[in-house]
Amino acid sequence: MKKLFVIVIVVLLSGCSGVHFHEYSKANFQQSAICKICGEAKGDVLTPDFVKHHIDNFISLNEIEQFTTIVDANQQQSVQTEATVEFKNYYQYQQDDSHNSEKGYIWNHLEMELVFFDDNAQEYGANYNVFLADYYDDVKFKDTYQYDKDNKINTFTVNYYGNDYQNCKLDITIKNNQWEKRSGEYRIVTTVVVNVLLPENYDGFVIGVRNSDVNYYESDYLYQYYDADNFVMHRMGVGQ
Repeated sequence: MKKLFVIVIVVLLSGCSGVHFHEYSKANFQQSAICKICGEAKGDVLTPDFVKHHIDNFISLNEIEQFTTIVDANQQQSVQTEATVEFKNYYQYQQDDSHNSEKGYIWNHLEMELVFFDDNAQEYGANYNVFLADYYDDVKFKDTYQYDKDNKINTFTVNYYGNDYQNCKLDITIKNNQWEKRSGEYRIVTTVVVNVLLPENYDGFVIGVRNSDVNYYESDYLYQYYDADNFVMHRMGVGQ
């Protein structure tokens, strides 16, 4: 009996059936808390800011969406103007002549095309606001977003699997902003070109356009002035 008792104790200590005290990592946006010893998961992932604030009207690549904004008709009056928005030409790359590679990161290229087509655009031109955000932690994104004067590029931080990636970079330019003849009619066509350096496989970067009539303060976070009727946006890395 004594020998049998010893054997049973050895079996119990060799397993992982609750004998040890779990040492859980902190949950993050991609993964729930995980025991560092046995790998047991506990609880849920953190709730992304966009889910928390019910921001979900994304459009997919190559999907065309109607967009309404305003343009100044004169010093006293603004009028509505209509456009279509399309996100297209998405691809990833390690580096090119203008953008250097960085370990653990990858460059993402995307173009946002706006085509203004109504009578008010013909008469008064076009106006719009581009906005940027982070699906998971938009507060961190906004608080860390800044312009690096030395390298002439925008920088920011995102959190991915619990780690802060502080070397994210954004290069945003206007490729064209001109009249083009399409379907027999002249349109104002603007193409916003984005090259953004993100952690590999990261899917939280958001870009879009908002109605110029939306009022907000520079210190405001997106959720404080968001209105689905006045925004068109795309979440990079989802459905591509």
